[in-house]
Amino acid sequence: ENDDENDMSLPNTVCYSSLIDAWSKSSHPDAGQRAEKVLREMWKIHRDFPHLDIRPNRNSYGAVMNAWAKSSVLDAPENASRILMEMWQRYDEEGDKSLAPNTVVYSSLIDAWSSVAAGKNAESVLREMWTRYEAHPDIKPNQNSYGAVINAWAKSGAPEQACRILEEMWERYEKGGDA
Repeated sequence: ENDDENDMSLPNTVCYSSLIDAWSKSSHPDAGQRAEKVLREMWKIHRDFPHLDIRPNRNSYGAVMNAWAKSSVLDAPENASRILMEMWQRYDEEGDKSLAPNTVVYSSLIDAWSSVAAGKNAESVLREMWTRYEAHPDIKPNQNSYGAVINAWAKSGAPEQACRILEEMWERYEKGGDA
């Protein structure tokens, strides 16, 4: 059999990331754990067979965080946070820009905190985004980031805090920076 034909049937990073994404879109109670297990498998394959095109990237990590964010597991936000810390660690160690977290990844973490009505935690993620933004322009908070924080405060029963976040958006806009 031709090697080129054989290679075409080999799964790659996109295939594995799509599988992780499928878990993140499922309502399976173990979706977060299953998505993370696929991520671990990707790293193992990459370590054992570095010549294959199977290596986690920000999309893989983002989908795992999204799976945790949508999970009903009580410690889902902590798990999503742990995945983000792992991304930063791998990015710092390897310098691979495909592993650098971005706004979408951070917004998944905010969603995870929002799902458990943790407005304070969601807002602290937003603050971290602004802190990292100068060195990492791909982490600029946007309407989705702010909206998720507003939602987290709303679920936390703190409409005053939600109003404060909305006011901050206007202030940033008026100063010339889009929120």
